[in-house]
Amino acid sequence: MGQETADRRAQHREWLESFGFSPEDWGHIKAHAEEVRDLYTPAALCDLSVPIRVGACLPDEVSRFSGHFLGSCRGRALLYWPMTGREREAWARLRRKSSRRP
Repeated sequence: MGQETADRRAQHREWLESFGFSPEDWGHIKAHAEEVRDLYTPAALCDLSVPIRVGACLPDEVSRFSGHFLGSCRGRALLYWPMTGREREAWARLRRKSSRRP
């Protein structure tokens, strides 16, 4: 691997870390990617620890979705969508509610 490739990977890793996903989020995202099949694409995840929706699809189907490319996992393309204001409010309410539970 050349230095340029290593630098690109380091930049991509840094960019991914900037989203703030928790280790649990990454486990959830990887499991989500494994659910994708030829005729089945599950709904995007919206219960992560950050206000971003993440979905997965087969690599040749990326153009069918409006999401932004996040990366690849388990041979699937990962896409993300920033939440709208209303979605962020609902996400925050759910986070507050779940943090009050013992």
